[in-house]
Formats: sequence, C-alpha cells, structure tokens
Amino acid sequence: MQDWMTLRWTVLLTRGLVGIAFGVLAMAWPEETVTVLVVLWGCWALVDGIAMLVFVRAVPGTAPKVVAILAAVVALLIAFFAIARPGVAAATITWFIGVWLLVRGVLEIAEAVRTDVPSGRWALVAGGVLDGVIGVLFMANPGSAILGIAWLLGLLALLWGLVAVGMAFLVRKAAPTAGADSTTQPSAV
Repeated sequence: MQDWMTLRWTVLLTRGLVGIAFGVLAMAWPEETVTVLVVLWGCWALVDGIAMLVFVRAVPGTAPKVVAILAAVVALLIAFFAIARPGVAAATITWFIGVWLLVRGVLEIAEAVRTDVPSGRWALVAGGVLDGVIGVLFMANPGSAILGIAWLLGLLALLWGLVAVGMAFLVRKAAPTAGADSTTQPSAV
C-alpha cells in the first residue's frame, strides 16, 4: 500500500484535476448536483432493496424474515421516489436532517446542564446551539439548505483538488530525476 508521498505525481495531478472539475461543476450547478446525488442514492437504495429480497431466504426465523422483507420494501419505495422525484426527495431528506440536528442540539444542551464537569459545558452548549440553529434553518427551507450543501460539497472538492495538484508538483519536484515518478526503486548495491 502506497501513501500519498510515494504515489506517482501524475496520479495526484489527475485526482486533483478531477476534484477541481467536480467542485467547479457542483458550485456552478448546485441543483443539478443535488439531482444527480439523489438519483445515485436512489440507485443504491434500489440495489440494496433488491439484494435484501434476494437474500431474505438466508435469514433464519420468521420474524427476522418479515423485518427483512419490510426493510427491502421500504428501500424499494424510497429508491423509486428518489429516482422519480429527486427534488422532492432531496427536500425531504434535508428536512429530516434538520429535525435530527434540532434534536441533537437539544440533547447536547441538556447534557451540558446535566454534566458535573464544568470545563466542557461551554462546548456542549455552543455545539447544541449551532446544531439547533442549523436544524431550524434546514427545516424552514430545505430546498435552499440542500443547495447550500451541494455548494459546500463543491467547495470542498475544489479545495481538495487544489491540494492534490499542489502535492503532485511537490512529489514531481522531489523525484530523483526530472520527469520521473517518486516510485522508482533504488538500485541494488
């Protein structure tokens, strides 16, 4: 297994350029990015649901089989919904993320009040308030929230792409000979 510094610089450069391209495209077209991601997720849920139905025979016992079949049916329904109506599915997913963040924020603040350790209390309260505010914002306008997530995903891909391109040139510069990659093996003595 190679680490980042022993990869060929061309691999790093390629990964970086792909990351930059994805990042720019995701930020330029966040709605399309969301649609593609939701449809891909729907495809995964479809395959998962089919696989659960195919392998339900291997589940021992009647009650676990019923649960597996129900899980498979739910996965298939969600898959068809995500593939047929990705915009609505994205907004629904974002709304559920908002509910989760709000509940998480309330629990973090409750834990801050309950804890006997005062040194970490401020961090729990700050995290709880942040989670709660973001959760409310997500629930209030899930469409804009999911576009923001897509834009943030694009920004992160762009930044990681730039880092990989920078590393590619550092690895290339550190290579023993000009134009060679860093995976050259030392000669036997």
